[in-house]
Amino acid sequence: MANIRGIDLNLLAVLQALLAEESVSRAAEVVSLSQPATSQALGRLRALFKDKLLERREGRLRRTAFATRLMPRLNAAIQSTKAVFAPEADFDPAQMKGTITLAATDYVSGLLLPGFLRALKAAAPALDLRIVPTDRIAVGDTLRSGRADLALGVFGPSTTGFWTEQLFEDDFVIVARQGHPILAAETLAPHDMTGFEWALVSASGDPVGQVDDALRPLGLTRRVLLTVPNFLHAPQIVAETGLVIALGRRFSKMAAANWPLGLRELPLPVAGFTANMMWLAQRDGDPVLGWIRSLLRLSV
Repeated sequence: MANIRGIDLNLLAVLQALLAEESVSRAAEVVSLSQPATSQALGRLRALFKDKLLERREGRLRRTAFATRLMPRLNAAIQSTKAVFAPEADFDPAQMKGTITLAATDYVSGLLLPGFLRALKAAAPALDLRIVPTDRIAVGDTLRSGRADLALGVFGPSTTGFWTEQLFEDDFVIVARQGHPILAAETLAPHDMTGFEWALVSASGDPVGQVDDALRPLGLTRRVLLTVPNFLHAPQIVAETGLVIALGRRFSKMAAANWPLGLRELPLPVAGFTANMMWLAQRDGDPVLGWIRSLLRLSV
């Protein structure tokens, strides 16, 4: 266990900025330090964690795997530290009135909304909730314009002016109606996947997804007979047809509890994804928003 007496807690804010911005110069602007001082702080942090934290890849600084895993704990620690030094506020969720707006992808809202709404109604019965759609392209404008207080989805790394926090990681599984041959097959190899008709969730209608990216190096292609624009349509369509789909494991388990569906592991590695919360950096100290984020963490 580290001896915190020997740790400068100001480094936490510098570390948060460095990992969010993936840039020493932009991090320096966020924490109002000179670039040399920020570089020096990065050196101290690397020694402290015994990890590079940021390393140059593809011509720019990128978080290391350790740094990516560290971010949720770091953000939570900073939030807790702020709460220790913040003046007592008359913040009582039970007395809150008004509206909270979340910009969310249908995948994340479908998974988290039921549990989150139950917790919200119990703790703040007079607070209304609005969900508006978003994606990784529109999310920045949605938050900057004030159309949403917080965003939930599969977004890229933090950019200047925003903070992100990981909600959960997910991977893909095969989903088909119960009794489907792809579920009944004793063995399943990558080339077997080309013998079935597939569905794909694609907001743009592009029939190429992560499974296709994994099949391509093997010289294999599959037929995507159907694309749909959101995840909530997919379980019913697959349950009532002979189509097969690859969906996130968490969503697939929920769908199988409500539709006659079966799940099977993919026979080849397919890149998974990470769902995040995203909010304006200038609202990081907002106690209401901090409380909403804490409810969302508990809903995962």
